[in-house]
Amino acid sequence: MQGDPYGTTPGEVANNVKEATVTRNGETKACGAKERPAWEFHVVVVTADKDQFNNGVIDGFLALDGRTGALLCANLPLLE
Repeated sequence: MQGDPYGTTPGEVANNVKEATVTRNGETKACGAKERPAWEFHVVVVTADKDQFNNGVIDGFLALDGRTGALLCANLPLLE
């Protein structure tokens, strides 16, 4: 998740993570129910361009597999 607009350094990226939670049953806000534990991160980024995203604010979730760390899903723009 490192790179524009999320941050160019690990510290900048960490500042945009507002909350981290673990779900044992895999119920995530990013992608709904999964059949495995998941780490979910609430990410909020205020961008300089107020015409982009939601009045210049990206607000969404990123879910990682709780066992492997692999990306399960995200509802954040510009993630590949």
